[in-house]
Amino acid sequence: MKKCSGRLRLLFGGTALVAMLCLLTCGGCGLLGNMLQEAPPEREFEIEELLIDASAFPPGWETDSEGPHIPAGQAPLGGGPMSLQRRVLFFHVCGGGGGAFEQIYRMTSVRGAAKEFERQMTVWFPTRGYWTPWEHPIEVLYERSVADRFHMACARDLARPDLAQKCHFIGQYEEYLVWFSTDMSPTFMTYEDLERILQAIDEQMTQHLGKEVE
Repeated sequence: MKKCSGRLRLLFGGTALVAMLCLLTCGGCGLLGNMLQEAPPEREFEIEELLIDASAFPPGWETDSEGPHIPAGQAPLGGGPMSLQRRVLFFHVCGGGGGAFEQIYRMTSVRGAAKEFERQMTVWFPTRGYWTPWEHPIEVLYERSVADRFHMACARDLARPDLAQKCHFIGQYEEYLVWFSTDMSPTFMTYEDLERILQAIDEQMTQHLGKEVE
């Protein structure tokens, strides 16, 4: 135990010395300033509280029995070294026919969230593969309120001719990134239904982040 504590003192002493040397240089000062500036604020709520529930959906939808959980591997979008927390919640139409999910990441900083948002634009709205061009349907009049940036578009999945469309949404709310994806069909998810869900997501983020709707 004494050897271990001695090593710890040596480790922390060396770390402190390096920190002091860094602070004596302009680069070190800039680095420290960036670290302090980039540190995310303390939040008085859990990330699960940001998720919407089945009450935002049209009749016939319910949440999967697994409930909110940490996404594993690459499903739906994987982890990422810049994320502090992440949760995903799946929804489905009772009896089958369609599905949806909402996924929320808390990034290490607002700047990191903005950078990941730009990267995910190419992942979330692919220009190649089995998709028709992604377009914002004129039927959806959703407008940004508290999101720092967002994008919503729909396309046809050529591998699923039984579905009318699939619609994707991604929004940045300070250090949080929110993804929402749903299968579309006149029988279980209309554009009007989708717009209500997007508004519910925005209201949920507004309530917890304490931001005023513009």
